[in-house]
Amino acid sequence: MFYHFKWCHDCLNALALITVAKGIVIGSVLEYSLLIASLTATGTVINGWNNFKKFRFEIDMCRFAYTAKH
Repeated sequence: MFYHFKWCHDCLNALALITVAKGIVIGSVLEYSLLIASLTATGTVINGWNNFKKFRFEIDMCRFAYTAKH
């Protein structure tokens, strides 16, 4: 489960960062304020969903509860 939570957290963070960066670059080149706003809002929603699902907490709990078999 640890790797599942870590993968979900990392992918959603990367997707949010790429979406916001794409909105800033494309919006400044094409000068469409609606495009900037929509892509930035999409990135914020993705980041908010990541925080809502509390993947960081789940990752910490998986680390805490991990027991190694010897």
